[in-house]
Amino acid sequence: WWGNYSFQLYKDGIVYLQFHELMITDENNESLTVAKNVTEFMVFENSILYSSENGDVECLYLYDLETMTHTKLITADEVVVFCASNDKIYVLTLADGGALSKGTLTVFEDGVNVGSSEFHITSYPFYFMVVDETMVYEKGNALMFYDLNSGKTQEVKISDRTTVDNFVYILNDRYAFVSYQALKYNGSLTSTAESEFNGLWMIDLSTMQKEKISDEIFYELMLYSDDFLVGINSEGVFHISKDGTLTEVIK
Repeated sequence: WWGNYSFQLYKDGIVYLQFHELMITDENNESLTVAKNVTEFMVFENSILYSSENGDVECLYLYDLETMTHTKLITADEVVVFCASNDKIYVLTLADGGALSKGTLTVFEDGVNVGSSEFHITSYPFYFMVVDETMVYEKGNALMFYDLNSGKTQEVKISDRTTVDNFVYILNDRYAFVSYQALKYNGSLTSTAESEFNGLWMIDLSTMQKEKISDEIFYELMLYSDDFLVGINSEGVFHISKDGTLTEVIK
């Protein structure tokens, strides 16, 4: 989903970054350099999406793993973030020296630009996911659900705190899971804080109702199946069910 992993798997091997070089290994564990000056990447179907710096601009390419060919999708001052969902690629860019808050969201289908629109960037750096034509992104201590078809936005606040706290999230087409950690600030120093909101939350995407399912806090979440996910924290790696049951996998 996201382009900010250090490595990802595909059917024949591993895709990874090494000193800004995009590398792949094949079934014989041999390595091949795909591109240089790469900033982010993600595996998408039988291809790799990657952004690469080219002088004063940044470009997004689609590399076909079967034909070993590169297709340039877009050029901008900066490729902020990109993701893929349901055969579509979503790219958020900054262009023409524009303000950081004003981005352009471009959608590609089968490698063809099918439309662009202006999009307000709520924070920087900015990340988003797309599920069933809904863009999900963070704004303060809330998750925003932006319907790409209607243009309507729904907000689900994880807490009513006025400070900007830390949370990570992952979602499928039925639920969003959010690990929340309150923070406290002392000048330039930031530390964790006790809060009733700390823990793992589940949001039902059909009703937008949230439920706290665990007091455990995780710094990384990964989908395992429709009904389970994996959480990583300083205590180890956990298998998590929707009712909040934790099973430690690795200490």
